[in-house]
Amino acid sequence: MNTIIEWLLQPLSLVCLLLALCTLCAFIRGGFFLGFLNLVSFTLLWTLSTPEFANRWIQRLESTRNNPSICTDAPAQHIVVLGGGMNPWIPDSNPRQRLNQDSIERAIAASTFTGTNTVWYTQGAGANGYTLADDMAEILISNGVNDASIKRERNSQSTKENAQFLGEFLPADESPIIHLVTSALHVDRAAAFYNAEGYQVCHLQGVDSRYSIPAPPVSLLPYLSGLEKTTLAWREKLARIKRDILN
Repeated sequence: MNTIIEWLLQPLSLVCLLLALCTLCAFIRGGFFLGFLNLVSFTLLWTLSTPEFANRWIQRLESTRNNPSICTDAPAQHIVVLGGGMNPWIPDSNPRQRLNQDSIERAIAASTFTGTNTVWYTQGAGANGYTLADDMAEILISNGVNDASIKRERNSQSTKENAQFLGEFLPADESPIIHLVTSALHVDRAAAFYNAEGYQVCHLQGVDSRYSIPAPPVSLLPYLSGLEKTTLAWREKLARIKRDILN
């Protein structure tokens, strides 16, 4: 009972209930076709918003890439850290205020992989005098990474450009092995772009996964958190389709 009450108190539950009422009215007053359209809309919204559906899709997208065999014993000599986004218009000297939480957690997780001869590469442009590369580097430094070991690539504005512009600091001529730090959802697409440039890619495991174990029957109810995850999965799926078409 408490679960139902908690679900009813969230905004999405009201939307779903109103849509269900509209569907019923459409069948009664508007005829079969209008009622059917409303029913399809209601079913889609409900399904796409359930943590059950969202987490299953996230899990599938996050598990599409396995590290090649060369990664088993390869030392983490070149670590490439990709940010997850920032707001450069926040007037604060602290990068933690500009970076989104994904970027911060990713940099903190990445800092634990540092070694004696590790060279770090932070990537990403920005605006308003701030860049993703610089802010991510600051998080790494605050977590024990030596500033002198960090190379900052400040011009790339997409994952494809990340891969292309890394060559300014690490030429791909001899197919170097890089250890890529990005979200589990993004790693398949990102690794493909770096592979296309000539790099051998090992992704570091366990970095900001979006997956959480669904727990029925609660996970069968629609939640905004489920809809958010489905939106992220949808955007990533479209980006992969675009990548495959253009390549």
